Amino acid sequence: MLKELWIKENVDNFPPRTHDLTKLYNETDLNLDSSWYDFLVIINEWNIEGWYPDYKLKIYNRATNEYVANNSKKIQELIILIKANF
Repeated sequence: MLKELWIKENVDNFPPRTHDLTKLYNETDLNLDSSWYDFLVIINEWNIEGWYPDYKLKIYNRATNEYVANNSKKIQELIILIKANF
């Protein structure tokens, strides 16, 4: 959704070839509370660092049912905040 927002705000430009959510956020006009930015950093860990075996184990060990449930709820809240900018 951040890349979609980036595209909306940069109609005459090609979207960056990145999945780094903090980079995409920084290149939009979206203005979220700093705690949401910190959460984007955490989500990036799941996506980028998860590709490497040692990070996969680290994330796997952290991903308790409670951790997944709490973060799933936060992601839904984040989606609502981003959608409000469309």
